[in-house]
Amino acid sequence: MAKKLQLSDEFGELIEDKLANQIMVTGSDATITTTADSVWTKLDLNSVSSSCGNKLTLNTTNKEIVVGSGVNYISVSCGCTVILNSSGMTYQSVSIRKNGSNWGPYTQSRGSYSPSIQPYMVLSEILIPVQQGDKISMAIYNRLAGNITVGRIYMSVKVVK
Repeated sequence: MAKKLQLSDEFGELIEDKLANQIMVTGSDATITTTADSVWTKLDLNSVSSSCGNKLTLNTTNKEIVVGSGVNYISVSCGCTVILNSSGMTYQSVSIRKNGSNWGPYTQSRGSYSPSIQPYMVLSEILIPVQQGDKISMAIYNRLAGNITVGRIYMSVKVVK
């Protein structure tokens, strides 16, 4: 009888268990109306691009990723394009949220913009301690009053431990 080869990481955990729990989700383009000193607006995550395992799921009603049982840490990255529908000096920020609150650092684009400039903002991987039922989402903040269009929205989440 052939033996199954099992690889372990430096903590003795099976590597295949880590690889088996990850999800990549995308969101639909959206036009968001903001006021000066606007609040953070949650972005719609509504489609699974790829997924392995059952520890991370997309709740399409609430537009967020839900953490399953036995997960202590996740690694999250995200990004989106912002198109201003007016010109002016402004900044936009994108944040990863845990249970409705901004978590860790956020990315920021600052300067004088017009509709022809479309900054792509990426937040590279951050480690977040979690427990079963935690909800992971994405939000945007725009300093300039008016409409912005947010597109090419993605979030990648991997179980670390």
